[in-house]
Amino acid sequence: MLHGISTISEKINVHSPLNEKKKYIFKSLEKKGIETIEGDGFKIQCYDTLTGIKIFIVYKDDLNIEFGTYLKRVHELYSDIILKNPFYDIDMPIRSTVFNENIDKLFANVN
Repeated sequence: MLHGISTISEKINVHSPLNEKKKYIFKSLEKKGIETIEGDGFKIQCYDTLTGIKIFIVYKDDLNIEFGTYLKRVHELYSDIILKNPFYDIDMPIRSTVFNENIDKLFANVN
């Protein structure tokens, strides 16, 4: 559902000078879609990679942590551990103890 909402929001184009995007040489560098959704007691943050992979995190809104760097690191781990595995099929769930251990280490100090 979140992926669908983010994809739909990419298509919305408000013609306003206040919403004018920066001009980039490469279209993939433009910010697209939803970056953050705030609810009652929680937030959802999305990291949209240059390859089109969207990584989401759901967290309590009382955490004063910028999760953008965490999401970038999750993408690095995904690229280094999962995508370099010759036996991994993109359409299959991720089942890797090495990946899970690295994710656990990354988020171990987040309260």
